Amino acid sequence: MRSVLVGWAFDPVRRSSYDPRWRKASVQGAEWTSKVASVPPCTGLILAWNAATPPGAGIACEISASIDGRWSAWTPMGEWGAVPPTTPPESPIRRDVDTASWKGTADAVRVRVRRMANQEGRLPRLKRIILACDAETGDEPHQSPPTPGPAIRAVPFRSQMGESPEIARRICGPASLAMHLAAREPLLRTEEVAAAVYDRAHDLYGNWAHLAAVAGEHGFVAWVERYARLADVEERLLAGYGAILSLSFEADELEGAPIPWTTGHLLVLRGWDEEGNPVCNDPAFPDNRGDGVVYRREQLERAWAAHGGATILLRPE
Repeated sequence: MRSVLVGWAFDPVRRSSYDPRWRKASVQGAEWTSKVASVPPCTGLILAWNAATPPGAGIACEISASIDGRWSAWTPMGEWGAVPPTTPPESPIRRDVDTASWKGTADAVRVRVRRMANQEGRLPRLKRIILACDAETGDEPHQSPPTPGPAIRAVPFRSQMGESPEIARRICGPASLAMHLAAREPLLRTEEVAAAVYDRAHDLYGNWAHLAAVAGEHGFVAWVERYARLADVEERLLAGYGAILSLSFEADELEGAPIPWTTGHLLVLRGWDEEGNPVCNDPAFPDNRGDGVVYRREQLERAWAAHGGATILLRPE
C-alpha cells in the first residue's frame, strides 16, 4: 500500500521534492470547504493539518468521499484544540482515531474545516491540509534494497523513559517529535510536546495527525503518509525531510529492541549504515543506547510494514 497525496496550502509554501502538489486555498469565515479532488481508487485515508492555533481556539476537520459512486455524509476526522464533542453521522466511512477506511473504493474526496474562536475572538490560522489516500499497489515485497550509503542525519536523542512514570511508557511519539523539534527549540521539553500532542477524546499520545499538527505549530510542514518500501523513506531523508516510523512487532521480531513486543511504537529514522541497516533514535531506550541504534533492515522493514508503512514526514517551512 502507498499513499497518494492531496494538499491545500492557505499560506505560501515552498514546494519541496516530495511535498503534495499544493492547491492554493483561502478561508474568510469560520468554515472552509475544499473543491472535490479526484484520486486514484482508494480504500481509506489519513488526514493531517498544519495551523497556528491560539489558546482556547479549535479546529474540527471532516471528510466526505465518493465511494462506489455515492457521496458519504460528512464524517469527523480530526479535532484540534478546543472543540466540543459531536455525534458521528451514519456513514460508510469508519474512523479509527487517525485513519479512515471504507468498503469499496473511492475516486474523489473533499474536506471541510470549521474554525472555532477563543474568548478573545481569535480564530486559528490554517496553513495546510493534507490527505494521504490509501492506494493499492499490488503484492510488493516488504523488504527493499538499501539506498546506497551510508547516510546518517544528526538528530539529538531523547528518551521517553526519563519522563514522569505516569506517561513515560506512552509517549514514544512525543519523544520522537521532540527530537526533531530540538534543533530549533532545544529548551522545549518532551513533557511539553506530550501535553500538546495529547488526544483527550481517545486518551492517546500517539495520534499521528496530532503529531503532525504539533510540528506544524512549530514551523514545520508535516503530514502522515504510507509507503510500500523503506527505500522510499530513505529517498526523502536524502532530500532533507525528517521521518518518524510507526512499528508493530511480536516477541523476538526486532533484535536489540528495548521492548519485547508492541502493537504500536514510534521512533526516528536517521539513516542507514554501510550495510544498509537502518540507523534510528529509539526513545524506548532508557539511556543513550537508543542514540543511533542500528536494527537489521529486514526486521525493521517488516515491523514497519506491519503498521501499514505509516510515516510522519516533516521539514522546516
